[in-house]
Amino acid sequence: MSILKYIDRLKHMDSLLRRNATGTPERFAKRLGISKSTLYDNLKEVKELGAKIGYCKYLETYYYEDNCELFFSFKSNNLTESETNKIKGGFNRTNRRTFQTPIIQECGVLNLECCFSNAC
Repeated sequence: MSILKYIDRLKHMDSLLRRNATGTPERFAKRLGISKSTLYDNLKEVKELGAKIGYCKYLETYYYEDNCELFFSFKSNNLTESETNKIKGGFNRTNRRTFQTPIIQECGVLNLECCFSNAC
């Protein structure tokens, strides 16, 4: 799965959680377009980021126990040519450099940070 699809899923999950509109685990997973086991894995990951998530059996919804919001930020670190070679470079049989990831060569490394406002 691409990182952008994963981020979109987390943002959708965050929106449903903030509105207390997830429904049962089955409905929540269906709304996100994932399996129930993947939902549980994603909820575990979100909790590891610092979100406190509960489930109300009466209302049949997951919810944030604390007032929090999901934040994403991207940082680009410019690399020297030798640092770039260590990550994704090398030589082929003709001793020409082959870069499999031009984005890393041109822009450096892109880091994704994801945290919750109450945990940052």
